[in-house]
Amino acid sequence: MIILTRKLFIVSMIFLLFIPIIPLSSHNPVQAEPSSETKLYFRKVDLNMSGENYDSSGMILLMSETPPTSVEDSYYPPPLFKGLNVNTEEVTAWLALWAFSSLNDLTDLPPEFKEFLDSYEILIPNPLRIVEGYENIGDKSLNINGSFDFDLYFHISLASKRHPDKASIGIYTFNPNSIMPIPKELRNVTLNLTGSQNIINKRLNIKDISYKLQPGELLLFKVELIPSDKPFVSSMLKDHPTLKKLVNKTLASLKKVAENRNLSKIQSIFDLIEIVKTASKELNFTSEDLKNVTKAMISSSFVYNSVSHPSSVTVPFTVSTKVEENKYTYYLHGNSSMDKSKPTSSQSKTVDLLKEKGEWKNNALSRNKILTEASALLYLKYKDLSLKPNMNIEVTLLSDDKIIASADKQLSKTWKSSIQPYEFIFPLGNGVEVTHDAALQFKITLKNASTGVFRELELYYDSKDHPSYISLTFEETKHITVNGSSNPSDGKIIPGDKVIYIINVNSDLPDTIDVYIKNETFSSNEKNNWNIIINPSSFTINGSKEVTVKLVSKDNSFQAYGEKLNVTIIFEGKTGITSFDVHAEISEDAVTYSIIIIPPEGREVIHGTNYTYSFIVINNNTGYWPDNYNIIAESSHEWRVEIEPNSIQNLSPNINKTVNVTIFVPDNTDVKIDQLNFTVLSRKSGVTASVSINTTIIGANILEGVYDFFQSIATDIGFNEVFGSYGAHALGAIILIIIFFILIIIALIVTTKYVEIICVDRIREIDPDEKAEYPITIRNPTKKPRSYKFNVNVSSPDKWKVTLTSNKAMLSPGQSKKIILKVEPTDKVEQEDWTEIVFIVETLGIRKTSKINLLTTLRKGYIDISVEDVSHWPRRFIIGEKVSTTFKLSNKGNMPSSPVSISFKINGEEKHKLDDIVIPPKSYARVTIPWIAEKSKNDISIQVSQH
Repeated sequence: MIILTRKLFIVSMIFLLFIPIIPLSSHNPVQAEPSSETKLYFRKVDLNMSGENYDSSGMILLMSETPPTSVEDSYYPPPLFKGLNVNTEEVTAWLALWAFSSLNDLTDLPPEFKEFLDSYEILIPNPLRIVEGYENIGDKSLNINGSFDFDLYFHISLASKRHPDKASIGIYTFNPNSIMPIPKELRNVTLNLTGSQNIINKRLNIKDISYKLQPGELLLFKVELIPSDKPFVSSMLKDHPTLKKLVNKTLASLKKVAENRNLSKIQSIFDLIEIVKTASKELNFTSEDLKNVTKAMISSSFVYNSVSHPSSVTVPFTVSTKVEENKYTYYLHGNSSMDKSKPTSSQSKTVDLLKEKGEWKNNALSRNKILTEASALLYLKYKDLSLKPNMNIEVTLLSDDKIIASADKQLSKTWKSSIQPYEFIFPLGNGVEVTHDAALQFKITLKNASTGVFRELELYYDSKDHPSYISLTFEETKHITVNGSSNPSDGKIIPGDKVIYIINVNSDLPDTIDVYIKNETFSSNEKNNWNIIINPSSFTINGSKEVTVKLVSKDNSFQAYGEKLNVTIIFEGKTGITSFDVHAEISEDAVTYSIIIIPPEGREVIHGTNYTYSFIVINNNTGYWPDNYNIIAESSHEWRVEIEPNSIQNLSPNINKTVNVTIFVPDNTDVKIDQLNFTVLSRKSGVTASVSINTTIIGANILEGVYDFFQSIATDIGFNEVFGSYGAHALGAIILIIIFFILIIIALIVTTKYVEIICVDRIREIDPDEKAEYPITIRNPTKKPRSYKFNVNVSSPDKWKVTLTSNKAMLSPGQSKKIILKVEPTDKVEQEDWTEIVFIVETLGIRKTSKINLLTTLRKGYIDISVEDVSHWPRRFIIGEKVSTTFKLSNKGNMPSSPVSISFKINGEEKHKLDDIVIPPKSYARVTIPWIAEKSKNDISIQVSQH
């Protein structure tokens, strides 16, 4: 028995509420107009909520297009007894469902949350309610407009005849793919269940239902019983101690008799009583709960899912059904043919099986298949009051007159003639292979045929009401098998490269195999970026064959990274079919990292000097992959070196960058040759490249030369006679003192400040369409009037325009003047470009200059290219006439465009092409293209692409 607790109920409700509230798919469906109508039958409900035939979300049991074939009625709620047996399993599951639905300890929840939960009530299993539905499985929306006809059956209990019950019939919609998947009520009607018979038929027409059913959305049909109050139930459940004691004693005696005499049917009744008692205790049933359960069990029931009582609803549209490639339904038609087209006629065809047999034939299969399941649903009208043996119908499935399987059914005696569906199941064991060159046949015969006044037997077929058919389920054969490998093995390549698959095809039968791409696995976008080459695409085989499949990247650009291709290759022959999945991906993992260094020649360098070597670094990576590098340079004697720059950022493939390395040779070194080791390290891959060059040190030591020079002069002028061996030192000291005083004088002259330049904000960041302005104050700090001249030095004068409000000034002592320096980017600037401006002030008369550095950087701009104001002249023209098409090519961005190309096409064929057009920001170019009118329609296409 299923035991549910209040805690489980809360958890179940929360789980239900969070059926994905984000749409599973997003599309703008095309509308599909409904036509005709379809009758949908209620299926038998599994109280354990398991089994097949549920919708895509697994929540709603879907109704059936096929009429029920069971001769046994289904009841909801289930009856206590099935014939003479206690219906223990169904009643137990139903009691558990009752316990689930009757839990009411949600009083602590906020009112708004309780209201929110109530909106989902139709989806919660209920012991008095059946909810089944139809799902729009197509890719188009369905416009529903018309009436819904319910044809329902109800069992009226003895208690309900005196106290009539009611039933609530409703139509709802539910879209699990919507943002907030809440069921929506379209119509709800209440029926009074009255009648003198035990089973009554209720027909209900709900008119004027208009709704657009989206793909993936469901129509829900509800049948809910509303039991009336039964006064005697309350009286029966009151506490009568004496009566209760008598009843318990009587039940105990009956139970003992049943156990002693092994009366299993009576024992099962007591087992059910024990189950109810246990459930009442474990689920904390109140007296009110017991009253409601009892009232429901003795009230009316919904009857459905049987030949006699096929409860249904007829909808005003033709339903969409899932197409399963290997599941065929062949409908019987006239002229002894059968095919997949469903009958549309309102007039049935018949075969008198007492006089003749029915035979139908279908075309051969496209390839060999294994038939695993087969059944037939036939509409028979018969009566048999004769004293002869019961009629025995045999149905046979054949393949080119060779019997595949047979099934038969014996018809019982009956005096009432009616048309009913009968199902035949063919025994197939582990399956039977049907070959592609053999037509399928179906036969129906009466094995003990004999006519008589009291006997008739007719097959009805080929109409909407009586669509007799056979249903076949196939599996594919294993005659054709494939296996393969790829190069590269992981399918990862660079842009423009290819993945090659070598696929081995094996067949244990002679065949001709076609190799093709499964359409739904190769999208139009993928076709633009990839080319798939299959060789050979068709071949004969009697053993094995090798097939090459190449997945070629057509997108030769850095933007291709991240593109993936997953397609299925089909291998189809007459004896079978199989598939092989191939994969390719444009990935960084496929990049081969490489660095090229072009070193300079080694040089001779004098003691105490330095020399700058220029190394050229080239990104030699494959696949358009840029790279970042660290630069390392070392002297073999650990001399000082300076590197400029010491790193390279975002260097594109096949682009070079110059790196300057300056080596400083010490003054007093005896080293003759030093080796300079230059290394470039890729920060993305760790790959390195190194070169070495030799520096040859030449010339005397400078200090030794200076000392010898001073020693010679000291000897000549007699310093050695006065100072002895320190003559050279004394001479050097005197010369140094003289130089010191000279330097002081020069320093006084050099450090004298003739002008002050004041600029507070020296770094500005602007948009591509802005100007940077630098307010600069010029002040005369001296005690004399001074004249000044202003000038600028720009690092990239071709990209930046620099202007001054004044280029000279005459200032009195202490006087100041303010000028504005303006920097404006030209159309040649690039993304995130920058410039350094040196503002120079020259003091006239003394040829001394002062300067400051200013920096202007560019924020990241954008380009917005569009085609506007397209016109043609003349507007009307004839074939062969010259026509001019004029349009504006606008750039609404704040950056000049990169060179763009214009492709002018007529009816898909390129007629003109213009290249290397650059549009300044906030500007446009007007373009006129002449062309000759062609016959019939002239479709003009203007495509603009940036390089």
